[in-house]
Amino acid sequence: MSITKKITIEVEVEIEGSFSPGSPGCWYRANGDPGDPPEPPSFEINSVKFKETDITKMLDDANFDWFQLEQEIIDDIQNEEPDYDND
Repeated sequence: MSITKKITIEVEVEIEGSFSPGSPGCWYRANGDPGDPPEPPSFEINSVKFKETDITKMLDDANFDWFQLEQEIIDDIQNEEPDYDND
């Protein structure tokens, strides 16, 4: 007999990437020229490691939701919850 059951397991991974805090933008410059649009904060994931093994490609192959993870990391950084190592 074979049974398929979905379970949730918490897994801790190391994520390396680049964070940009974004900018508020401005409508016009002091000389009257057009300004720059606002830019939201962003985080670009470079790699994901589990127990020192790079699993980035495996997550790509599994159609992992990178956008959701990046948004959660941005929220964490902005809320200063975890201690990030900014190499």
